[in-house]
Amino acid sequence: MKIIPLILKDEKGIALVVALLFLTLLSLLGIAGIITSTTDTKIAGNTLSGTKALYIAEAGLSRAEAELINDLNNDQNIANSSFAATSGTITITPSSTAFYNVFSNISFGAGSYTIQFKNYGTAPNYESAIVLVRSTGTGPNSSTVTLERYLSAENISPWNNAIFAGGGGGGIPITGSTVIAGSIHLLGNGLAPTATVFSNQTGDVLNSNTGMDATLAGKIAGGTTSDLDAKFRVKNGRVDLTIGSGYIAQSSNPFKGIYVTNGIDSNTDGVNDDIIGGDNSGTGQNLYADKGANSAEAYDLGDYNITLPSIDTTWMDANSKNLTGTNQYVGPAGNQKGLIAGALELTGDYKVTGTDYYPNIEQYDGVDWASSTNGIRYNSVTNVLEIKGIVKVTSLNISDDITYAGKGTIYVTGTTNIDGNVLPATAASYPTTNVLGVVSTGNMALPSSAQKLLTGAYYSSGTVTSSKQNELAGTIVCQNFNITAQVPRIWQVPSLATNLPPGMPGATPVWVFTEKTWREITRD
Repeated sequence: MKIIPLILKDEKGIALVVALLFLTLLSLLGIAGIITSTTDTKIAGNTLSGTKALYIAEAGLSRAEAELINDLNNDQNIANSSFAATSGTITITPSSTAFYNVFSNISFGAGSYTIQFKNYGTAPNYESAIVLVRSTGTGPNSSTVTLERYLSAENISPWNNAIFAGGGGGGIPITGSTVIAGSIHLLGNGLAPTATVFSNQTGDVLNSNTGMDATLAGKIAGGTTSDLDAKFRVKNGRVDLTIGSGYIAQSSNPFKGIYVTNGIDSNTDGVNDDIIGGDNSGTGQNLYADKGANSAEAYDLGDYNITLPSIDTTWMDANSKNLTGTNQYVGPAGNQKGLIAGALELTGDYKVTGTDYYPNIEQYDGVDWASSTNGIRYNSVTNVLEIKGIVKVTSLNISDDITYAGKGTIYVTGTTNIDGNVLPATAASYPTTNVLGVVSTGNMALPSSAQKLLTGAYYSSGTVTSSKQNELAGTIVCQNFNITAQVPRIWQVPSLATNLPPGMPGATPVWVFTEKTWREITRD
């Protein structure tokens, strides 16, 4: 008998074997499913933790921006050792070689963030408004995300310009052959988008104030500068460079930016359509800027409500020496000078039919000059004006060359005419020690005589006119600006924006970040 075939033919127990194999397969599939589910759960958990860490890091960046703006509003410098945080002043050690902690392990939600800074420049001359920020967010399960952001801040106050003009009036606000060194900001209020707001035919727009008159330069504390970090801005309107040889900045010293209206470049020539006659290359080039020359750039401050600042008359009345009804004058009828019913004339001594007259003025609000907050003293022999605080007059006429000492503002409820030199009495004192401001509700005429030198901050609710070859080291803020003849020169002095005399409209610094870039460094 053959046994083997019988064994092979015996199928008893095969179902059990198949069942065991099937159960084993199911077990393996179940285990695989459990492993996959566990892995997916862990991945989802890690993703959630990483996302939370990302949000925490972003919160750290937002905190850093708020703290930086707060510090800038306090001392205009984010790179000094005293950092004005919202919770109080802290001491930091600026560095451009390595990141340093400013806020460490600050609790936020389910985790915390740490903020670090790194400065630009070389010690001790760090950039005052540019910084690199790192924010490391730590979330659940020790997850971390590090974000890095480049921040460049700017004080967009009207006084951080050479010229700030609100509207266009009946004609082109800036036209002729003007030399303007520094930032220009034209709002073009009330004008059609196609209206011309700037037509500088043979004049120059410069990023340096080193070319000013030597006498004028000698009055500036810290001297002149070859880099004003200037920007050219037009919110509404066009720039016309088709006539003459005028240009905006130079190849060797470009502007930081040129931003005009919509920034449209329909013919793809790299030039903003609203800069008529603009060229950024070749022999006819007349635009030079880090941004807005080689590619059209639109007005960059559209997210901010920037307007011509107005005079707070209630505050000015409450904080000034009111001279609008005051008399202190000399001279015969028909030839009287000084302070007449609030109309102020600053001039030298004069002679009428053999008689000398000295229109000296002394008006202040205390028992004496030393105890006064607001007042003026003017010596008509030396032509020296001493000023402190704010004095209110009905009109102002500076008909002679004067020098001044102190920090003060002449608030004029009518028109202003300046036809003489207006310079600080001492060298290298403007605007930190000596600075004069004029706030006029009416129109303002700058020297109608040529070769005059002025310093100061000048504001007009109306039109400022300059029609001769004069030089101003300072800033003009006005509704309309009319330069129609000759070649006046206006030189921005950057330190004026933070050393303004009292009562200037819009004097409070307005710091914003005009440049921001970011990247993710790590994610664990």
